[in-house]
Amino acid sequence: MAHERTRGHDPAAHDARDARVKGDRVRLTILLGSSVSGLVLGLFLGLGALALLAFISTMIPAASRWAERLRAPALVVMLVLLPLAGALLGYLEGRAKLR
Repeated sequence: MAHERTRGHDPAAHDARDARVKGDRVRLTILLGSSVSGLVLGLFLGLGALALLAFISTMIPAASRWAERLRAPALVVMLVLLPLAGALLGYLEGRAKLR
């Protein structure tokens, strides 16, 4: 023990640093898991909305013309923005879990 102190190695400080690193890994895992689950749920929501839009456009003739005009913006909203919003909400949920 005396030999370790002379070399500048403090076991208590080393253990505290290891605990801090493990705690950071746990926090990162929780935040990443919550964000990914939010992204997946947002993607499912976007795909469901896209399927609903396709179903409505086949059932109502006037809606098919509307769907043709708004196809690109609807795809961006449903397959990009909804998953990103889900990921953001998942991240916020993860932060709330850590408080």
